[in-house]
Amino acid sequence: MKKLVALLIIICFVITIPNKIEGRAEEISIKFEEAVVNEEGDWAEIDVGCKDILLREGYPMLPYKTKVITFPFGTKINGIEVKTGEIITRQLNKKIQPAPPAIPLNMENVEVEAKEGSIYESNEAYPSDWVKY
Repeated sequence: MKKLVALLIIICFVITIPNKIEGRAEEISIKFEEAVVNEEGDWAEIDVGCKDILLREGYPMLPYKTKVITFPFGTKINGIEVKTGEIITRQLNKKIQPAPPAIPLNMENVEVEAKEGSIYESNEAYPSDWVKY
């Protein structure tokens, strides 16, 4: 993100899981709301209507969604196929706010200022994977 010029936002995932017992595939769609970018202050913040935020110290704070899928006992999953929907690229004038350090339970030696990590000097995508399972 050495020269952060664009933000990629996933609008939709379609996950297909073949189910051997029932002889059919489960399709699960995960959608985000339209992105709202707030560039007030020193950093840009991204809101896509979900509460979960990646909070890895020094890395950009980005929203994400988790989907728990349950299957009947004995289901055998033969594979998972993930398709991304439309990807929108937007120009940002500011860097995305980095996550602050974790606060210890005893609240001693608390440093609350977020600092840019090494990812801000890299040209690699963050996060590197679209989906984890």
